Amino acid sequence: MGATKETGPSEKNRTVNSFSMQFSTVAHDVGAASIFNRFLMVAGKCDSCGLDYAGHDAADGPAVFIMMFVGFIVAGLALWMEIAFEPPIWLHLVICVPVILVLSLDALRPLKGLFIGTQYKCRSVDDKFFP
Repeated sequence: MGATKETGPSEKNRTVNSFSMQFSTVAHDVGAASIFNRFLMVAGKCDSCGLDYAGHDAADGPAVFIMMFVGFIVAGLALWMEIAFEPPIWLHLVICVPVILVLSLDALRPLKGLFIGTQYKCRSVDDKFFP
């Protein structure tokens, strides 16, 4: 009859919902191993299934979006504080710098995972395009 196309593991895994992987920062459909070795260092491959993460790089994309988002929040906070309370500049620094650090570092890992997962789902690897 008709020839059936055998799907390899990389083709089968491409159908995974990228948002479920990224924000939990666990490996694609395995769900057991983290895609990160350290806080922001992407693992070379999945410990559970051996999927290679070498071709997937988020670069500076997550940092750009986080700077815009956190900058908007902190600028609004500083403006509101200045209008409402008129605090000295040192109080702005004491409040806003920790807010910037906490918001930026908390958002960086999940957003980097989102970028990597989206590349995993949509990007061609080895000159093959997956639907």
